[in-house]
Amino acid sequence: MDKLSDELLTGLHSTVIGWIMDALECGLGIGAWIGEAEWRPAVGDLHLDGAVRKSRPLGCRVIRQTALSMPAFATIWIAFDTALVDADGCWDPSAPTRLTAQTSGWYLAGGSVSLQAASTNLRHAIIVRKGGAQLIAQNENHVLAGKGSTVSVCAGMVRLEKGEYVEIGVMHDANASLTVPAASESNQANNSGWLLRLV
Repeated sequence: MDKLSDELLTGLHSTVIGWIMDALECGLGIGAWIGEAEWRPAVGDLHLDGAVRKSRPLGCRVIRQTALSMPAFATIWIAFDTALVDADGCWDPSAPTRLTAQTSGWYLAGGSVSLQAASTNLRHAIIVRKGGAQLIAQNENHVLAGKGSTVSVCAGMVRLEKGEYVEIGVMHDANASLTVPAASESNQANNSGWLLRLV
Protein backbone atom coordinates (compact mmCIF):
# COMPACT_ATOMS: atom_id res chain seq x y z
CA MET A 1 0.00 0.00 0.00
CA ASP A 2 1.51 3.33 -1.05
CA LYS A 3 1.81 6.45 1.06
CA LEU A 4 -1.19 8.17 -0.59
CA SER A 5 -3.45 5.19 0.11
CA ASP A 6 -2.28 5.16 3.71
CA GLU A 7 -3.12 8.85 4.05
CA LEU A 8 -6.57 8.41 2.47
CA LEU A 9 -7.48 5.50 4.71
CA THR A 10 -6.22 7.35 7.76
CA GLY A 11 -8.37 10.33 6.80
CA LEU A 12 -11.40 8.13 6.20
CA HIS A 13 -10.94 6.35 9.54
CA SER A 14 -10.62 9.68 11.35
CA THR A 15 -13.77 10.90 9.62
CA VAL A 16 -15.81 7.92 10.75
CA ILE A 17 -14.52 8.25 14.32
CA GLY A 18 -15.33 11.97 14.20
CA TRP A 19 -18.87 11.28 13.01
CA ILE A 20 -19.45 8.77 15.79
CA MET A 21 -18.11 11.09 18.48
CA ASP A 22 -20.12 14.04 17.16
CA ALA A 23 -23.23 11.86 16.99
CA LEU A 24 -22.76 10.86 20.61
CA GLU A 25 -21.92 14.32 21.89
CA CYS A 26 -24.23 16.43 19.72
CA GLY A 27 -27.05 13.95 19.33
CA LEU A 28 -27.27 11.74 22.36
CA GLY A 29 -25.95 14.20 24.91
CA ILE A 30 -23.16 11.91 26.14
CA GLY A 31 -20.46 14.12 27.58
CA ALA A 32 -20.69 17.89 27.66
CA TRP A 33 -23.06 19.47 25.14
CA ILE A 34 -21.15 21.63 22.70
CA GLY A 35 -22.77 24.70 21.17
CA GLU A 36 -23.09 25.57 17.51
CA ALA A 37 -19.93 27.64 17.37
CA GLU A 38 -17.95 24.79 18.91
CA TRP A 39 -19.20 21.90 16.76
CA ARG A 40 -15.85 20.37 15.93
CA PRO A 41 -15.39 19.28 12.32
CA ALA A 42 -14.63 15.72 11.39
CA VAL A 43 -10.99 15.26 10.46
CA GLY A 44 -11.72 14.66 6.78
CA ASP A 45 -14.07 13.36 4.11
CA LEU A 46 -12.84 11.09 1.32
CA HIS A 47 -14.01 12.48 -2.05
CA LEU A 48 -14.22 10.83 -5.45
CA ASP A 49 -11.25 12.85 -6.70
CA GLY A 50 -9.10 11.30 -3.97
CA ALA A 51 -8.89 14.45 -1.84
CA VAL A 52 -9.44 14.44 1.89
CA ARG A 53 -11.23 17.62 2.93
CA LYS A 54 -12.47 18.82 6.28
CA SER A 55 -16.20 18.93 6.89
CA ARG A 56 -18.67 20.15 9.51
CA PRO A 57 -21.57 18.07 10.81
CA LEU A 58 -25.01 19.26 9.76
CA GLY A 59 -28.10 18.98 11.91
CA CYS A 60 -30.03 20.36 14.84
CA ARG A 61 -30.80 19.86 18.52
CA VAL A 62 -34.23 21.09 19.64
CA ILE A 63 -36.18 21.14 22.91
CA ARG A 64 -39.68 21.94 24.14
CA GLN A 65 -39.60 24.48 26.96
CA THR A 66 -43.24 24.02 27.95
CA ALA A 67 -44.75 20.93 29.57
CA LEU A 68 -46.66 18.53 27.35
CA SER A 69 -49.94 17.00 28.52
CA MET A 70 -50.46 13.48 27.19
CA PRO A 71 -53.78 11.61 27.16
CA ALA A 72 -53.60 7.84 27.46
CA PHE A 73 -53.33 5.64 24.36
CA ALA A 74 -52.57 8.53 22.00
CA THR A 75 -49.28 9.15 20.23
CA ILE A 76 -48.30 12.80 20.53
CA TRP A 77 -45.80 14.16 18.01
CA ILE A 78 -43.73 16.66 19.94
CA ALA A 79 -43.99 20.27 18.81
CA PHE A 80 -40.61 21.72 19.75
CA ASP A 81 -40.27 25.42 20.46
CA THR A 82 -36.52 26.11 20.79
CA ALA A 83 -33.47 25.24 18.69
CA LEU A 84 -30.34 24.99 20.79
CA VAL A 85 -28.28 24.49 17.66
CA ASP A 86 -29.29 24.31 14.00
CA ALA A 87 -26.38 24.12 11.60
CA ASP A 88 -28.41 23.55 8.42
CA GLY A 89 -31.86 25.05 8.93
CA CYS A 90 -33.35 21.68 9.88
CA TRP A 91 -36.00 23.04 12.25
CA ASP A 92 -38.68 25.59 11.31
CA PRO A 93 -40.98 26.92 14.07
CA SER A 94 -43.83 27.02 11.54
CA ALA A 95 -43.65 23.18 11.38
CA PRO A 96 -42.51 22.54 14.95
CA THR A 97 -42.79 18.73 14.98
CA ARG A 98 -40.54 18.27 11.94
CA LEU A 99 -36.76 17.92 11.76
CA THR A 100 -36.08 18.33 8.05
CA ALA A 101 -33.00 17.43 6.03
CA GLN A 102 -31.68 20.33 3.98
CA THR A 103 -28.87 18.15 2.62
CA SER A 104 -29.43 14.61 1.37
CA GLY A 105 -27.62 11.88 3.30
CA TRP A 106 -27.70 9.37 6.12
CA TYR A 107 -28.78 10.84 9.45
CA LEU A 108 -28.96 9.89 13.10
CA ALA A 109 -32.42 10.93 14.32
CA GLY A 110 -33.68 10.63 17.86
CA GLY A 111 -35.17 12.11 20.97
CA SER A 112 -35.40 11.98 24.73
CA VAL A 113 -38.48 12.38 26.95
CA SER A 114 -39.18 12.21 30.67
CA LEU A 115 -42.61 11.04 31.84
CA GLN A 116 -44.06 11.72 35.29
CA ALA A 117 -44.89 8.88 37.70
CA ALA A 118 -48.36 7.30 37.62
CA SER A 119 -50.59 5.55 40.13
CA THR A 120 -50.86 2.43 37.94
CA ASN A 121 -48.41 0.23 36.08
CA LEU A 122 -47.83 1.62 32.63
CA ARG A 123 -45.94 1.28 29.38
CA HIS A 124 -44.60 4.32 27.60
CA ALA A 125 -42.76 4.63 24.33
CA ILE A 126 -40.74 7.12 22.33
CA ILE A 127 -40.93 6.81 18.55
CA VAL A 128 -38.97 8.14 15.57
CA ARG A 129 -40.86 8.20 12.26
CA LYS A 130 -40.04 9.44 8.77
CA GLY A 131 -42.39 11.36 6.53
CA GLY A 132 -45.40 10.94 8.77
CA ALA A 133 -45.59 7.18 8.27
CA GLN A 134 -42.36 5.13 8.22
CA LEU A 135 -41.28 3.80 11.63
CA ILE A 136 -37.53 4.29 12.08
CA ALA A 137 -37.05 3.38 15.75
CA GLN A 138 -39.01 2.82 18.94
CA ASN A 139 -38.09 2.31 22.58
CA GLU A 140 -40.51 1.21 25.30
CA ASN A 141 -40.29 1.32 29.09
CA HIS A 142 -42.49 -0.56 31.54
CA VAL A 143 -42.94 1.33 34.79
CA LEU A 144 -44.40 0.06 38.07
CA ALA A 145 -47.05 2.08 39.86
CA GLY A 146 -45.74 4.73 42.21
CA LYS A 147 -42.21 4.73 40.83
CA GLY A 148 -40.47 7.99 39.99
CA SER A 149 -40.52 9.64 36.61
CA THR A 150 -38.65 7.83 33.85
CA VAL A 151 -36.56 8.97 30.90
CA SER A 152 -36.65 7.21 27.52
CA VAL A 153 -34.16 7.74 24.70
CA CYS A 154 -34.56 6.50 21.15
CA ALA A 155 -32.44 6.95 18.02
CA GLY A 156 -32.18 5.39 14.58
CA MET A 157 -30.21 5.84 11.38
CA VAL A 158 -32.25 6.92 8.37
CA ARG A 159 -31.66 8.01 4.77
CA LEU A 160 -33.20 11.42 4.09
CA GLU A 161 -33.34 13.27 0.80
CA LYS A 162 -33.45 17.06 0.87
CA GLY A 163 -36.85 18.12 2.18
CA GLU A 164 -37.69 14.84 3.90
CA TYR A 165 -38.31 14.95 7.64
CA VAL A 166 -38.56 12.95 10.84
CA GLU A 167 -40.74 13.45 13.91
CA ILE A 168 -40.40 12.35 17.52
CA GLY A 169 -43.48 10.90 19.21
CA VAL A 170 -44.36 9.71 22.69
CA MET A 171 -47.25 7.64 24.07
CA HIS A 172 -48.36 5.83 27.24
CA ASP A 173 -51.11 3.47 28.37
CA ALA A 174 -51.78 4.72 31.90
CA ASN A 175 -55.44 5.25 32.79
CA ALA A 176 -55.08 9.04 33.03
CA SER A 177 -53.32 11.93 31.34
CA LEU A 178 -49.66 12.33 32.23
CA THR A 179 -47.17 15.14 31.74
CA VAL A 180 -43.86 15.35 29.91
CA PRO A 181 -42.00 18.10 31.83
CA ALA A 182 -40.57 21.13 30.10
CA ALA A 183 -36.98 20.92 28.94
CA SER A 184 -34.27 23.53 29.34
CA GLU A 185 -30.72 24.02 28.17
CA SER A 186 -29.52 22.59 31.47
CA ASN A 187 -31.95 19.63 31.35
CA GLN A 188 -32.43 18.61 27.74
CA ALA A 189 -33.35 15.02 28.64
CA ASN A 190 -36.89 16.02 29.60
CA ASN A 191 -38.16 16.81 26.12
CA SER A 192 -35.75 17.00 23.19
CA GLY A 193 -35.00 15.84 19.67
CA TRP A 194 -32.05 15.80 17.29
CA LEU A 195 -31.11 15.24 13.69
CA LEU A 196 -27.45 14.80 12.77
CA ARG A 197 -26.10 14.09 9.29
CA LEU A 198 -23.53 11.29 9.33
CA VAL A 199 -22.59 11.08 5.64
